[in-house]
Amino acid sequence: MKPNASILHLTFWVGLPCASLAAPTARDVTFLSASDPHYRQPDHRLGCHNDLNRASVEEMNRIAGLAWPEKLGADPIGKPRGVVMLMGHCGFDTDWWVAADWAEFYQAIKPYNVVLYLYGHSGTGVSAWAPAGEEKKLTCINDGQATTGFFVIHISADHLRAPYRFKSGINNSKTPDGKEQHAWDGRWEWKWLLDKKLEPAR
Repeated sequence: MKPNASILHLTFWVGLPCASLAAPTARDVTFLSASDPHYRQPDHRLGCHNDLNRASVEEMNRIAGLAWPEKLGADPIGKPRGVVMLMGHCGFDTDWWVAADWAEFYQAIKPYNVVLYLYGHSGTGVSAWAPAGEEKKLTCINDGQATTGFFVIHISADHLRAPYRFKSGINNSKTPDGKEQHAWDGRWEWKWLLDKKLEPAR
C-alpha cells in the first residue's frame, strides 16, 4: 500500500486511504499547523519579532484547554498529537511556483484521497483549487507565518474542521532607521473556519 501522507517540496498534504484499500479503522486526530517563523537574533538590523513566535508556541501549549469556535461545535479541543511547521511556499497562490509546477503537483497526488493541502508564506487562509480542466478540487490552507498564528486541525471518521487561531490587533510599524517593530495587546481570536465532510472510514 502506498503511504497515506507525505512531505513534498517541504509542503504537507494529508491523505487518507481510499475505501477500496483501507482496513476498518477509526480516525480521530488533532494537530496544529503553522509556517515561516522567521526567527532573528535580538539585535538584527531589521528588528526582531521572536516574542510573537513565543506567544504562538505558548498558545499552542494551552490550546487543549479551549473550545472549538461555536460554528465548529464548541466542544473541547482534544490534545494535539503534534505540530506541522511548514518551511516551504509551494502553494498555488504564492509567488514561488508557476502554473506548470502546480499542475505537476496535482498529478502526483491525484491517485490519493487527499483531504487537505497545507502550505505557508502569505497567509491567505482557506480555499479550493484544481488546475484547469480538472474537476476535483483540493481543499487548501495557506497558514501564513507563525508570528501571526496557527491552524488547529481535527480529522475524525467523517469530518474535518480547521479554524485559524490568530493574534488580533497587531500593530506593525518601522522606526526611522528602518527596523520593524510591533505592538500587541495579547488578544487571540478565530477566523477562517473550515468545516468539511469526509467519506466515512470503511
